[in-house]
Amino acid sequence: MRGELTTLPSGFTVDSLSPAEGGAIVAECARVMDGYTTRSSGIAIGGLDPYYFTAQLAVYGPTATRAAAWELITRGIAERHALHERKTAAVEFLAEHHSAIPRLCREPLRLAAHDLTTASRSDASSLFAGFFGDPGPAFAWLYLELADPSPEWDSRLTDLLSGNEQERRTAIRVMTGRAGYDNALLALTRESNTEVRAEAVQALAFAAAHDGALAMRVCAPLLMLLEAEGEETAIRVGSGILRAESRNEGIEPVIAALRHHDSLHIRSISVDLA
Repeated sequence: MRGELTTLPSGFTVDSLSPAEGGAIVAECARVMDGYTTRSSGIAIGGLDPYYFTAQLAVYGPTATRAAAWELITRGIAERHALHERKTAAVEFLAEHHSAIPRLCREPLRLAAHDLTTASRSDASSLFAGFFGDPGPAFAWLYLELADPSPEWDSRLTDLLSGNEQERRTAIRVMTGRAGYDNALLALTRESNTEVRAEAVQALAFAAAHDGALAMRVCAPLLMLLEAEGEETAIRVGSGILRAESRNEGIEPVIAALRHHDSLHIRSISVDLA
């Protein structure tokens, strides 16, 4: 079988591929990525994103082909001659699934994310950004997930927190689940930007569901938010709690408030929190 990134069946998932299918598609992704680094490749638009698809195969694909997918996506992200905007979705996916990145790939990806975060965008990158979208804080996010605490780590996070909406939302994702950022998340729930505020509310609810001591501290503020704001805030609170792998008793008053919310929609979806 030969992988074809434009002819995959609709509704398929990467975890349903056979080893032969996975291997063929990894080979096809490698061919497409290699084409991006040659002068004659031109600009290919359409079809599936080979970087994002390879990252998904590395995490969720057939066990027999994951090593090849990890090698390819690590090399592809580090490649400096391909437009970095192409890689945005894959880099965000890797940052979100950073715990799944194998030990041998973590340092090369950390170095690549560090270099690509600080490098100036080339003329070609700026010219074609309209086709692929600015990578924004994606590389900074991956770097912060893979790097050890350091003054530079703190500086990078501070830069995100003082940046635009997308950068502040990324900073919240980095802080979620990390010790020592509870007050920062609580402060961000009062942000004037609605998207940043919603991201912070969800992060705080997630953290409180995990940590009983934190739940005792932030339960009242979360209840006040549920009382004062609309469905979007309630959905974000519920989503944060639902994402938590475990829950403590301290978050129960918030769950009870969702179950008795004025909105029928919120009451119906809070059934999943049982």
